[in-house]
Amino acid sequence: KMDTTISMVMDIFGFTPGMRLDKFKGLNEFLSACLALRCYENNLDPEILAAIAACIEATIPFRKPDSKGRTPAEVLFQRIKRANCDYNLELNEDELIGVIQRAVDLGNRDLANFSTPEHAVFLSMTWNLLPESNISLRNTTAFRISDFAFALKKMAGFFEVLDPTVIFMSFGDEAHLQRVEEKTEKARKNIQIAMKYMRCKGMAISVVAAIAQLTGGDAPLALFLGDLPEQHHTSISIDDLIGTDYEADGPVELDEVVLQLLKNGRESESKFDIKNSPLAAYLYTLMGDKGLEECYKHVVHPMNDEHSKKLLDEIPACAVIKILDTSAQIAVTRAAALNMLRLQYEEKI
Repeated sequence: KMDTTISMVMDIFGFTPGMRLDKFKGLNEFLSACLALRCYENNLDPEILAAIAACIEATIPFRKPDSKGRTPAEVLFQRIKRANCDYNLELNEDELIGVIQRAVDLGNRDLANFSTPEHAVFLSMTWNLLPESNISLRNTTAFRISDFAFALKKMAGFFEVLDPTVIFMSFGDEAHLQRVEEKTEKARKNIQIAMKYMRCKGMAISVVAAIAQLTGGDAPLALFLGDLPEQHHTSISIDDLIGTDYEADGPVELDEVVLQLLKNGRESESKFDIKNSPLAAYLYTLMGDKGLEECYKHVVHPMNDEHSKKLLDEIPACAVIKILDTSAQIAVTRAAALNMLRLQYEEKI
């Protein structure tokens, strides 16, 4: 016979015995609910335990309506109604609605950063999630260029397909629905900015990956960009060498908000990257949105010789030379190979 507490959690989550659980579709939340209810089952009444499980279920993010057009909150309401009967919770209709509204509120709070009006804050929170899904970035002193490029490409891809209408939920409250619609519009703007920001960052790191590929292969990111600053030690970095005295040769269309975020940085520091992005700001200033779009076609993982050459050829030759000169001052063990590559781009000016 199945454990009553776990059985109730399964019913509230819509899980059935023997089904394979997906880590992207509620596995973590389900295990959290099982643990929470196991800890409190001897101290709280069943209807409180059910409400806790419902709150945790509502934190499963980014879910679209089901095949019948029902929102996740509406589906959860039907499940909690069935659980109310099956486990004798003795909740009336208003109390059941209250359970779902409380759960929806928690789910929305869990994703509240998507609606922050401060884009730099949103990016900082997003940045801090990168090491969670990219183990290599947890080793802040030795991750490779390809590791960072791949992490950025995955995150950009996530924002490209994320539907802002599935972030926030509402249930049974017209006034709340209006607030959710306002939050959704703020989230839409944050997603648009974050996607372009990630593409700029990804393009810039892929340029470094291309240069590394053509001069000896993949390497630790610090070899080309310099070490991250520490409290008692600061070494030469690309930030010192790229500078800020540059402009495009002609008019280019770009997003000023994204450019300022690249220049001035995210809200807070991270353990694996500096706040600002001097190389990305430099390239985006020169090429704008159109150049970014063309370059991004060659942002691949893993980087190979063919795409390395195509990517560098999309960038103004003078910019490639500047980046090669900068890299040669930092990556001294690659200086000879970098100077050889530099000669090829001198001929294109």
